[in-house]
Amino acid sequence: MESFEFVLILHLMIRLLGKTNNLSQCLQLKNQNIVRAVGLIKTTLEDIQEIRQNGWDELFKEVTDFCVKYNIVVPNMEDTRTANGRSRSWGGQLVTYNHHVKIEIFNVLHDQLIVELNNRFAERSTQLLRCIACLDPKNSFANYNEDKLVDLANMYAADFSTYEVTFVLRNQLDSFIREARGDPHLMNCNDLGHLAMNMVKSDMHTTFPL
Repeated sequence: MESFEFVLILHLMIRLLGKTNNLSQCLQLKNQNIVRAVGLIKTTLEDIQEIRQNGWDELFKEVTDFCVKYNIVVPNMEDTRTANGRSRSWGGQLVTYNHHVKIEIFNVLHDQLIVELNNRFAERSTQLLRCIACLDPKNSFANYNEDKLVDLANMYAADFSTYEVTFVLRNQLDSFIREARGDPHLMNCNDLGHLAMNMVKSDMHTTFPL
């Protein structure tokens, strides 16, 4: 049984790592595309939830075929054992092996990963990334979105007065994007870091302080 469980967990981890690999690689890039990263967070969560809901039968067949091929004993799924974290001597609940491998291993591993991703990339955090991505200078500020930048200012209400957000910020943003798209030094920037440095070098940050 332990060998079967090992094979099951190994195959499951290979699948989960495959689903999270693109997101992991994207987040490790020096000049990462924020928009792509935010999109990958969403699709990765959706992929993991899809596997949890509909991926058990396929995984179980894959693991069973592997065990048969390499002479690893496949347990009877209707046999019983004590539930995880319980002891039979202390009146532990008996569950089938099918319940153990599907619910206590397969579902629990997916749930733990989903919780971890949600904790690391909470909705407010991803919303913040989407707003920041609107200033990405790539492709002539292709992701520029004035409304999202105003939303970003609203997220930091302590730093912006209602008057600044309502009457000043939009005017500055309109002027900024026109000037930025006409400035070759800014248009050649590859990321937000270089954009900020070039704005400081040209004193543009004093023209558009907000």
